[in-house]
Amino acid sequence: MGGLTPGYVLRRLGMWVLTVWLGATIIFFVPRLAPGDPVSAMISRMTAQVGYIEGADQLIEAWRAKFGLDGPLYQQYFAYMGNLLRFDLGFSLASFPSRVNDMVASALPWTLGLLTIATLISFVVGNLIGALMAWRGTPGALRSVLPLTLTFTSIPFFMFGILLIYIFAFGLGWFPPSGGYGRGETIGLNWSFIQSVIYHATLPAIAIVITSMGFWALGMRGMMITT
Repeated sequence: MGGLTPGYVLRRLGMWVLTVWLGATIIFFVPRLAPGDPVSAMISRMTAQVGYIEGADQLIEAWRAKFGLDGPLYQQYFAYMGNLLRFDLGFSLASFPSRVNDMVASALPWTLGLLTIATLISFVVGNLIGALMAWRGTPGALRSVLPLTLTFTSIPFFMFGILLIYIFAFGLGWFPPSGGYGRGETIGLNWSFIQSVIYHATLPAIAIVITSMGFWALGMRGMMITT
């Protein structure tokens, strides 16, 4: 703790603020570099579903004003940053008229549950692999196979998850491509609902476990060798 000085804390805090600001700025500008308009795209999707929308041009202008897309780019940027500071994420263009805050709140318990369980599994499996890699009594054939389990560490778990969905959901049809549970399931502590949740969470959990257990394995191996 002797190296924890006020200057160090301020530098780390400044880097954190800079990173958040850069990330938020990139998120703002990247969609606006793409051709087209999000409101027009939303109207096009609605038109494709219902066939015809009366007064589509007036509706587009009204929604552009509602979303703040009718002003200059710098005004949109400052309004966007101000809303972020107030934690007001506004309406979802993809799921209008749902608000982003409500969508995040409804998905947060599922995310925390998935990450908690996947992290515990990754911790147990990773430390076991690391111990076997460092233990002298581990058979040579197993010691040569274990490092292969660490090759996925450099892959982001969301990219690996997309690969798993492509192979096992769309390709083989073994798992659902999205959702937290099946349609028609009654939410509660019943076996049918629990089975559905486990079934839907299998691919995301596997993606997180496989791509993160290598860090636990390397740490355990290093500690055992040092000891």
